[in-house]
Amino acid sequence: MDDPAGIEPSGYISKILPLFLERLDQQRGIRFLDLGPILGANIAFFSRRVPRLFVCDLFSRLNRAREQNRPPEDAWRTLDYPQAHFDGILMWDLLDHLDTDQARALAAVIQGWTRPRGLVMLLSRDLHSPQGPFVAFAVQEDFQLEPRAISFPHLPVHRRQNREILDLMPAFSSLKSFIYRNGIREHLFRLEAEGI
Repeated sequence: MDDPAGIEPSGYISKILPLFLERLDQQRGIRFLDLGPILGANIAFFSRRVPRLFVCDLFSRLNRAREQNRPPEDAWRTLDYPQAHFDGILMWDLLDHLDTDQARALAAVIQGWTRPRGLVMLLSRDLHSPQGPFVAFAVQEDFQLEPRAISFPHLPVHRRQNREILDLMPAFSSLKSFIYRNGIREHLFRLEAEGI
């Protein structure tokens, strides 16, 4: 894990997102999935950088499932993305809103959607991050992530240590991680091809 980087209280400059996109840019015709929350700034940012952008607000789906007293797994059970379809998936901090069994189930689904050697980026908050209103991040042109308040009242919070995050992604290699002074951690994973 790298040393903490300086940030502004209103946001921070991502170190992992440029690396994520740079590695994807080395491939042709990539398919990229952003699992939300849906923000116009993010759609505009990624649509200029990836040839095939898919967006699914899994946060809203998860919030709705909990609101209706349905299992959290219902949020992704009906998604019919093909297996090994995506070169890159951006999960944001989804795992922070699932208990360990649910997080493992979602990680297995993400693994199925990811092509061998495909990349997954996720955010997580450290154990000492304050519990406040739900915040999504809007990506700016200079990779500045600006917070946006969004209401998902039914999403619980499950903070994890780095080792616990890694344990949720056993089929993936951790390529890089970075922790910021605001308590945000970014992780870049690669799905290893079978037999490696």
